[in-house]
Amino acid sequence: MLYKTKLNKELFYTAIATILILTGVVVAQRIVYVFRLAAKGIIPNDTIDTILVFNLLKHLPLLLSITLFLTILMALSRWYKDSEMIVWLSSGLSLSKLVKPIIYFSIPTILLIGFLSLFVSPWAVQKVEEYKNCLLYTSDAADE
Repeated sequence: MLYKTKLNKELFYTAIATILILTGVVVAQRIVYVFRLAAKGIIPNDTIDTILVFNLLKHLPLLLSITLFLTILMALSRWYKDSEMIVWLSSGLSLSKLVKPIIYFSIPTILLIGFLSLFVSPWAVQKVEEYKNCLLYTSDAADE
């Protein structure tokens, strides 16, 4: 029981750190692109945050998939490196007992990735296109 709670806690904190770092990287990359568009006058300055949020929603399933993989990889690598797996195995617990907490940790994330992939990401892409078309329409009307 102690090992399972320790594994769950480690997976949770590693996942939080990983998703924050990956989100920061994606936002930093996308903000450069959006600022470039705003500097050229293609989009208004007050629409930068809206476009960034929609882009983040579009990339969130990929970020969560990478986060889940890296979280499990980093947690198990650290356990092997720090010889905690030796303690796990010498206490009579098999590797199959290790898989169950990992699966219980992964299932909500997998369901969230599925929901985001099927519903939220297509909606965000559609809203970005509608938003860009609306901006193009209002800028064309202002030019006339």
